[in-house]
Amino acid sequence: MRVLGVDPGTTVTGYGVIETANGVGTPGLGWLVECGVIRFQRNSSLPQRLHELHAHIADLIARHRPCALALENAFYQKNVRSTLVLGHARGVVLLAAQQAGLAIAE
Repeated sequence: MRVLGVDPGTTVTGYGVIETANGVGTPGLGWLVECGVIRFQRNSSLPQRLHELHAHIADLIARHRPCALALENAFYQKNVRSTLVLGHARGVVLLAAQQAGLAIAE
């Protein structure tokens, strides 16, 4: 089973694609297919960053064809604006996964 994991953000988004063994080879072991970060220009608008995030996630899904998305949950922050912006980024990632028909684990 191939899984795309995402730690969303609007400045930097981290991702990793793993392949699990699913009973083949050593039980419980899998391997890393790709990992990296998506960086956005600080002076770009929030809508532009969200558009770029969606495009990058959609490209990762198209290239790696994962079965599932693992998305980091938002955690409580004292800065309400930061929490809301993070929610926007999570929503864009969830949208890309849903459009591709992936199983979603939060």
